[in-house]
Amino acid sequence: MVCKGIEMVNKSDDYLLRWAGGIILAQARECAELNYKLNIEHIKTQLTEYLQGVNSLKHLGLLYNQDSFSYDKNGDLYAIHAFGINVFQYLSEYLDKIENVDDIDIRPFHNLYDHKKLMRMRVEYLLKKKFLSSDIKIVFTFKEIEKKMDIVCKILLKIKVTNDIKLKNKVNSLLYEIQQMESEIIYSILGKL
Repeated sequence: MVCKGIEMVNKSDDYLLRWAGGIILAQARECAELNYKLNIEHIKTQLTEYLQGVNSLKHLGLLYNQDSFSYDKNGDLYAIHAFGINVFQYLSEYLDKIENVDDIDIRPFHNLYDHKKLMRMRVEYLLKKKFLSSDIKIVFTFKEIEKKMDIVCKILLKIKVTNDIKLKNKVNSLLYEIQQMESEIIYSILGKL
């Protein structure tokens, strides 16, 4: 994709090249030049930490807020961060506290849907590249997880449109189901990597 974008630049007409005196700041490398080896041990570590609810950003040296707890308006202690599989419980507790449909923020749920979609794509890649032995159950389960998370997002939209706050019980039920499915399938993958 990046290569196609770079190839589309007409070097003789590009004002940035003229402005920079012809200095090329970026150019595509030939695929043969790239020598990237997928680190399966790193994948295993990330999956294990996901199941443990550990923040994997620490391995990347990224800065993050280490204050993981705060107090709500009633003075009750609550987690302000959740990592890995714990995100499902965190979002479920978030929904439980909501009494007015206008207070529901769908964005974290949609982010979780995007994560499930990416997880499916990653698993398909591992299968395609033969890092995982072909197992129809793995792909099927990740497709089911993605589909159920999409349903969660749609139910949340329905809650906002219909003002039917009782539907959040259905969302919580689905979140729990997805969490259980994902835990089980990731343990299975760890045993095969």
